[in-house]
Amino acid sequence: MTIIVNGGRADCAPGLSLDSFLEGEGYDQRVIVVGLNGTIVPKGSYPSVRLDDGDALEILNFVSGG
Repeated sequence: MTIIVNGGRADCAPGLSLDSFLEGEGYDQRVIVVGLNGTIVPKGSYPSVRLDDGDALEILNFVSGG
């Protein structure tokens, strides 16, 4: 199936959990915020959230520095 990640297309297995997708893509879940179809997903919900065809993810990384 195809989902949209930060405006680009990505393929993933049907019913894949959000945390599995993030892990597979190499995201450090400690330093990101994820929006799914316009709604922020609480970190504790990542394992139970299943991705569907056409879902739109916005993944924001926190960056520190100066």
